[in-house]
Amino acid sequence: MTTPAPKAPITVALGQFAVGKVWQENADTCVTLIQRAIAAGADLLVLPEAVLARDIADPGLVLKAAQAIDGPFITQLLAATAGHGITVVLTIHTPSGTGRVFNVLVALRDGAVIAQYRKLHLYDAFAVKESTRPQIQPKSRKTSGQPTPFPGYPSRSRRSASITSTAPSPTTPSAKPSSRCAATT
Repeated sequence: MTTPAPKAPITVALGQFAVGKVWQENADTCVTLIQRAIAAGADLLVLPEAVLARDIADPGLVLKAAQAIDGPFITQLLAATAGHGITVVLTIHTPSGTGRVFNVLVALRDGAVIAQYRKLHLYDAFAVKESTRPQIQPKSRKTSGQPTPFPGYPSRSRRSASITSTAPSPTTPSAKPSSRCAATT
């Protein structure tokens, strides 16, 4: 029996920042995080939930700010990934056409959308209950999936952005996480 060759470890970057009310500012922050993750040699960058625009004092902002997958927000992020091997994962709200939005997980790589998924398990925690709010409309309730932990919304007083890269993978259990880069906006 031959032993399979070990797989190379991947570097995962976690981009975290307090998503604000203005989609263009959030897009600029995402582009900065993409550039820093590329410079750090990351293979995968995970950005925050609902990264397009958010304001817990104005729940209607989600609907007002929603953009199609081929809209200017994602287009700007696609340009930042073009020519690079990094994969970027994020969620945005897209218009449903019925006065509601879809919460969509999107994966980008090399200037293209490589995957998208309209989330079925919505955020129901603290003061937010997406499953009953009128602007959220899941595509289908027939499919079941695994529950996903949600960390909640970041403090509005924190306006910094950071990336933490780690190198462990299932094939390298002895690898230890390490801080690789950080961005402040």
